[in-house]
Amino acid sequence: MDSNILQRASGFFAVYALYYFIISGLTTFFSARWQNPTLALTSMLGIWMVWTVFLPNILMSSVEKWHPLPSRNEFKAAMKEDRSKGIDGHNPTDERANALVESVLAEYGVDSLSQLPINFDGIRMQADEEYGNQVWDKHFGNIREVLGQQKRSLQLGGIINPFISLDNTSKGFSATDNLHHQEFLVEVENYRRVFIKVLNDEHAYGGSKNGDWGWKADNEFYKSVEDFAHKPTELSAVFSHYIPDIAILLFWSFLTLGLLYFGTKRIQLL
Repeated sequence: MDSNILQRASGFFAVYALYYFIISGLTTFFSARWQNPTLALTSMLGIWMVWTVFLPNILMSSVEKWHPLPSRNEFKAAMKEDRSKGIDGHNPTDERANALVESVLAEYGVDSLSQLPINFDGIRMQADEEYGNQVWDKHFGNIREVLGQQKRSLQLGGIINPFISLDNTSKGFSATDNLHHQEFLVEVENYRRVFIKVLNDEHAYGGSKNGDWGWKADNEFYKSVEDFAHKPTELSAVFSHYIPDIAILLFWSFLTLGLLYFGTKRIQLL
């Protein structure tokens, strides 16, 4: 079995074992405390309902207000503005385009684009792509930062609700949480950038001339382009993000042990 899968499965079962130990221990404690099975069962059902239904929704709504994400329209508008004006408000589109033309003409020592031995359209598309990548990194990076703030705030909720810590860690160990989703998006985006650059470079240097939009690459070129190969995120690369949740589950486990110890002493005294 793959070591990464084994580590994830072990962590998954370990955090569930801790959580159910907490539930079972608290049930035993309440039974010993009140010596009334009905009251103990009712108490644990009430706690379970609060932990699994009410508190997660309340806490999630709260962290979304504390660390709000931009709306889709706000995100698109900000991206569009930076694409046209520049990330820092300088170097608008026309200035960047003119500077690119001048630099390429100077590099090849010619006076016009028609004299270039290459296809300038490919260079222009790649330059626009690279600038667009900077814009994307800025705004997507901001979103990732906000999501990280939300996650850290939600993790603190585990202090009053261990189910949140269980939810975070179980999703993390099974690679189904938002963090793993973001890692996958980054991996796909990196491949897209490499793929687009290969296409633009072929358009620029593959044999076509400026303005020749009817030119096509041959099959050998497309066969040479590497396919996307997804590499699953190793647990060791993201494990540090779940340490607070594991620490909180351990805290609750020791708290439960303490309650059981004192509850047992009380029964002995009686």
